[in-house]
Formats: sequence, C-alpha cells, structure tokens
Amino acid sequence: MKRPQIPMSPSLLPQQRIVGMPDTFERPNPFESVIGMDEMPPGVRYPKGPHNPDYLGQVEWASNLIRVVAFYLHRSRRHWVLWEYWYDDNWERWEWTSVGYVPREQASMREAAIHLMIDYWRAEKLKRKLEHYGWINETGYFSAGEWRMVGLSVWPEVAKQPPREGD
Repeated sequence: MKRPQIPMSPSLLPQQRIVGMPDTFERPNPFESVIGMDEMPPGVRYPKGPHNPDYLGQVEWASNLIRVVAFYLHRSRRHWVLWEYWYDDNWERWEWTSVGYVPREQASMREAAIHLMIDYWRAEKLKRKLEHYGWINETGYFSAGEWRMVGLSVWPEVAKQPPREGD
C-alpha cells in the first residue's frame, strides 16, 4: 500500500492548473452508492483500515483549517469502498475513515473511484459546506487532470474564478 507523503515545498506538488483534461465522466446506471462517515457495506468490518487498497491521491484544504486527506479505493468481496486516510495533527498520525461504497457489479474500478469521490464531496459540500480543495498534494490512480475534473464536477463555480496568484 502506498503511504501518502505531505509535500513540504511547492516544488514537490504535481502541476495544478495546466493539466490535460480527461473526457467527462459518464455515470453508470444503476450506481447506487451509499455515502457517509464510517459507511461500510452490511457485514463488512475493517477496524484497522482496508487491506491493500488502491491509492487515488491526496488533496489539501488550507482555507480556515488545514486538512490533508489521501483517498483510497478498496475492493471488498462484493463492493468498492472509498476510504479517507487523513492526517490528525493533534495526535500526529494518519487515521482511516470509510466514507462510501457501491456494489462492484454496478461499476468498474475507475467508475467507482470517480463517482464515489463525486458523491462523497457533493454530500460534504451540502452537509458541512466543504469548499473546493486548495491543491493536489499527490497523484496516484487519478492524474492531476482527473482530480481537477472530479473537483469541477462538485464545484463548477471554480472554473469561472480567475487563477490565484502563484497558480
């Protein structure tokens, strides 16, 4: 399993703005995701986090509170499960939280990763007023362009804003 690294210099960040944009993401039908903190498929438990998940990448929010989160997709027996691996700076350690799942028969790995992320961030935007991430810390299964398209699917208003100084 890939362990996330928090970049300590702007030179360690992947390209943020000028990236190749992938094709739009067509949502499978049906795609019956279940989203929420600590959401797991019925009867499935991973008290210490997932076993061998795929690393999607890491983003960071730095508006009013700094939050660093790596995202992983785990293939369980019957479901794709989306996980946050977030840095708890109070205890100086990484913590696992499952945040959603979808039946594997309804989506490929790519479709599950993209649409679980979109569904999760849309729910967090509504429930907790989550804003667009500040930057992409690391790429993984998702390229920088794919992270950008997922973000724009949730926060389309960001595309209309002028670039910030330094972007």
